Amino acid sequence: MFLLERLLSPRLLHFSRDQIFWDCATLSACEAIPAGLPAVLDEGQTATDRHWRERLQVSAAASSPKTGGRVMRIIGTADDSLPAFWAAAVLFYTSCDITRQSDRLRAVWGIAKLVRDAEREEFGAGLWEQGLAQQLAWRVLGGGGSLVAEDRTHDFPSWSWAAVAAPVRVADRLADYGDYCVTGHDGGALSFKQLEGRVYAGPSEWSDNQPLATTLETEERKLDIGSDITLSVHQSNSDLMPDLQCKALEIQGHVSQGRLSSMVSGDGSTWQIKIQSPAGAKGLIRAFPDRPHETDDLDCLFVVMCAGNGDDDNDEEEFVSDKDDDESGITTGGSWSGNGIMVARNSAMSYTRVGAVEFADLDGDMWAALRHRCCQRTLEDGVHAITDGVKFTLA
Repeated sequence: MFLLERLLSPRLLHFSRDQIFWDCATLSACEAIPAGLPAVLDEGQTATDRHWRERLQVSAAASSPKTGGRVMRIIGTADDSLPAFWAAAVLFYTSCDITRQSDRLRAVWGIAKLVRDAEREEFGAGLWEQGLAQQLAWRVLGGGGSLVAEDRTHDFPSWSWAAVAAPVRVADRLADYGDYCVTGHDGGALSFKQLEGRVYAGPSEWSDNQPLATTLETEERKLDIGSDITLSVHQSNSDLMPDLQCKALEIQGHVSQGRLSSMVSGDGSTWQIKIQSPAGAKGLIRAFPDRPHETDDLDCLFVVMCAGNGDDDNDEEEFVSDKDDDESGITTGGSWSGNGIMVARNSAMSYTRVGAVEFADLDGDMWAALRHRCCQRTLEDGVHAITDGVKFTLA
């Protein structure tokens, strides 16, 4: 709960041996320096917390006789996006020494609820429903984490960052990754199944240009989900953390095969996935295992979740055409970037997430080779169409 206390409290007092320090939304000071700490001392996590505390304020005027409590608002002059705030909060929170790993999601729910109401999108197991496919590529920092024994009894799904005890960097939801994306079994966007406590039926309508404020002053809210349909939501239900009754995600995509190999770069030991490709093909597929690996050059499976072609000439009409004799119906030119996940097979059509994948600047030959080596197919079997792939579950 330390994270919530630091970010959600409008003012903080720190009692040291010699004097008192205090923090608010705009100032960090102490008895010796009441006008505010100098820049050389006012940096790091303290400044970051104060920056976000400016936007997470309790509005005393928002009390309601129906609710009997105060309402947290997201306000302030800072122009940072909510996704940036969420990423910073998750990284700070997962970097803490958490006593009870089974409470990883409950402890961050106070912040997640504010983001949920501002973004108007569903929260499940630490991720957001809009752009869920891209978010599955969250990354463990520091060379891989570890799974605490008691976490197994809590049964966090492997695709949730709550399943690992390590600092986590959430994946960005990038518009540039819009040319290819896995789907659900029904062919639609990937989504949570059987989410108890669902509040918002539609996609997010929030943008950086809109005021950031929750609307929980009334006991009920009317949510328009169609031209002639209105959904009433009770505040008492919307304040509870949503619960996934079905923790498995239904995905239709391409399960690719490669070799996990270590490589040494300027930032230390990192990993890459090598695939069979034509001579001269260019591109690097980086891998970020969830847990440390001591063995090199291992067989591995991975799934490209989302990808985009950086060729400026590759417009939508070209994208759906049959250029370059590509059986998949997508162009093989340009420069491809995207993200994905490493998986391990549980059964014939069930997998567990074991890491993240990221690639950039794959040329057409490397992109085509990647899509040849998937779904237990060989180069001779040809390339899958973009709408094809296998239906599997991610547990």
